[in-house]
Amino acid sequence: MRYRQDIDGLRAIAVLCVLLFHFGFDSLSGGFAGVDIFFVISGYLITSILLKEIDDEHFSFLQFYEKRIRRLYPALIAVVLSSFIAAYFIFMPDEFKEFGQSMVSTITYLSNLFFWYKSDYFSGPSDLKPLLHTWSLAVEEQFYLIFPLVLWLTYKRSRLAMNLTVLALFVISFLLAILSIESIPSGVFYLSPFRFWELLFGSLVAIALRRNWSPNSTFSPILEYTGLALVIGPIFWLDEHSQFPGWAAVPSCLGAALLLWTQDKSTVVYKILTLPVMRFTGKISYSLYLWHWPIVVFYGYWIIREFEIWEKFAMMAVTFIVSWLSWRYIESPFRLTKQAGFKPKQVYGYAFSSTLLIFVVGALVWQQNGMPQRFPNLKIETLAQTRTESGENHCFLNTEQDFSLWKANECLIESTQSKQTVLLWGDSHANHLVAGLTANRDLLPYNILVYSSAGCPPIIGQSLPTRPNCLQNNQHVLDIIKTMHIKNVIMAGNWAYSEKADHLDIAKLPETINALKENGVQPMIINQLPLYPISNPQYLATRLASRDNPKEDYFIKPDDGLDMSVRIMQLLPNTQIFDAFKLFCPDESCSIFKNGELMVVDRGHLSHAGSRYLTKAFLKDSKSQLTH
Repeated sequence: MRYRQDIDGLRAIAVLCVLLFHFGFDSLSGGFAGVDIFFVISGYLITSILLKEIDDEHFSFLQFYEKRIRRLYPALIAVVLSSFIAAYFIFMPDEFKEFGQSMVSTITYLSNLFFWYKSDYFSGPSDLKPLLHTWSLAVEEQFYLIFPLVLWLTYKRSRLAMNLTVLALFVISFLLAILSIESIPSGVFYLSPFRFWELLFGSLVAIALRRNWSPNSTFSPILEYTGLALVIGPIFWLDEHSQFPGWAAVPSCLGAALLLWTQDKSTVVYKILTLPVMRFTGKISYSLYLWHWPIVVFYGYWIIREFEIWEKFAMMAVTFIVSWLSWRYIESPFRLTKQAGFKPKQVYGYAFSSTLLIFVVGALVWQQNGMPQRFPNLKIETLAQTRTESGENHCFLNTEQDFSLWKANECLIESTQSKQTVLLWGDSHANHLVAGLTANRDLLPYNILVYSSAGCPPIIGQSLPTRPNCLQNNQHVLDIIKTMHIKNVIMAGNWAYSEKADHLDIAKLPETINALKENGVQPMIINQLPLYPISNPQYLATRLASRDNPKEDYFIKPDDGLDMSVRIMQLLPNTQIFDAFKLFCPDESCSIFKNGELMVVDRGHLSHAGSRYLTKAFLKDSKSQLTH
């Protein structure tokens, strides 16, 4: 195939978008769309290679996958092993255990399935997952396993059959993504059937150019400018809360396809894409993509706070240096057969042995529960309450489940003092109270029936664009109240997060309170908790536990939550409100580490210790004595 310099330039745009987004440059809120550009490029290149080899009758499955191994494996192995070394020394056991699982899924190219499975609201922030970005590699490899066979089999019948098959698969995958984006958004994001249309977009371009179906020279400049605008635009107007992929991914993919289809060397666009700096960045783009995210994760884990602007630029510089070294001394030598000096059998042997090594190491970390013996002097069970334990019960519906899966008989915390039942209703900020309520069972004046739904603050009639199940799940609370003869409801939510992330209208909260009172229910609000500007409070706890006085409280200033707690109290002057924010933040700062125990497991969710502390204060407070 003829080398196209402009494709390296397009790769540069794609990888720079992803890097700047992950390094925290907020103006590029849609930088994640760079991955979709990569998908289109990959589909184009792979299909172009396959068509040439099939047309020339030189196609070989063994040779095709040998080249894929040479191209992808060496740098990936280096990143996984380097990440393992870093994680071994600093990750907490629960984090290290999940890292071991991600090692296994990454090396078997199933990480998109793994991270989809782990993508529930309580699984912890993405900045604790150094191999999270490998989900896109898994999608590509799954495409590479299926597509060559499809192309080869249909080509044997006729070129028309092959063309129509590729087009049909493109349409089917695209329709699946569009029709499923509201019901299973995380599945559409991670899973291959919903993503293949993006690679097939590139395949259609490759088929068109192979058959000399290229644009007229008169229209080429217009198409190139349009393509560049479609590639650049979404980087600024998309954000993490857009319904993506789906229609929102079309501009990026269409723009990339147009730039691949047109090849007018006289345009300004082509000259920009072929600048030396763009070509260089494109050449090392695979290593840039692989190395940048572990650098972000481990540095952020170490400093336990938001990045300063100078740190963002420093990480960019380090990433470029490491990636160039990776490209020069790991990628390049293995990609070229003669220079590498490996025969096909040796390549497959290398792939098998390295896969087995990482699989065994990852499985060992997983089986050993994250190897807590690495921290012999720390009370790991206190400092590192796992996020899995915090969210693992049958009464917390995830972002793709509806109320039909909730079972009342499995969600009751029974009191020793009364047979009356109070409903605890809310999102994960209701669910994380379960550990404390269970531990303080002796103080419970009533039974507690738990009904919680991820990302769904307890407001009736509120539709959240990125949480399509919330409207019905919250509406169902009225049926629960009638069926279970509920007279008192405790409401808890991460109101501040949902307002910013999911466009929650907090002004509708009084309407919900009135609806409850009209049904004969006495409501009570557990107010907004503080949200902290830290990446990993558990690692903070390990440092605090090793100081001279490990029992001394540690305070940190929150970056969100106070305004919302004040607004709720102003909105509901006649409603009982337990001031959770004031409990943790008696002054300007908040006790994140209290009595030798960590109060939170991430930016805002309570640990078991924090849950016990809050619920004990709540149950003893005079305002929490709900009426019969």
